[in-house]
Amino acid sequence: MSTFSRGFSPVLIGPKRPLVLLVVVAALSFIAGFIFHAFVPLPSASLNADAALVRPVFSPGQSEPVLLDLIDSADARLDVMLYQFSYTPLQVALAMAAARGVTVRVLMDPKIDSNLFVAEKLVQSGVRVRWASRSFASTHAKFMVVDRKAVFVGSTNWSRHAMQLNREAAVSIENIDVANSFESVFETDWNIGTPWTP
Repeated sequence: MSTFSRGFSPVLIGPKRPLVLLVVVAALSFIAGFIFHAFVPLPSASLNADAALVRPVFSPGQSEPVLLDLIDSADARLDVMLYQFSYTPLQVALAMAAARGVTVRVLMDPKIDSNLFVAEKLVQSGVRVRWASRSFASTHAKFMVVDRKAVFVGSTNWSRHAMQLNREAAVSIENIDVANSFESVFETDWNIGTPWTP
């Protein structure tokens, strides 16, 4: 039979005293939790999302029209971070945005074959493209920031399967604080990314 005696009265461990040990552990956990929550404040929310307009978006069926509307609504800037990009209608929409003067930047995972072909087409259309840093195991994020005031984010790759065949879930969020949070991450990753070269 073993004992714990570092500054405490010995507590017997064994078939005779399992309930005593359980009660002691539970009591200590409760006291530690109380002290932690009483004296260590929880971090305050870093985003003011009270006035956010949040719209759930599901595939198949909804992602493509919502993304096309968001791209078409851009006045100045579109920043897109993707794991996989192979869907032609969205490529065309980004090219059209660039043609009307919107700054369009796309950051993609460099290990996905379809991204190589899309990158060349986008650059030819005036879209700025970089490869995500290989310091990450992968850049699995899928989001777009529109004019620093709206975000589309979720599980949705920009592929035909994601738009038309897969069950995907995302949200469109209109809120400047939320958009700036995503924009900050995009800017950091853009700066450590590798520019596309032919």
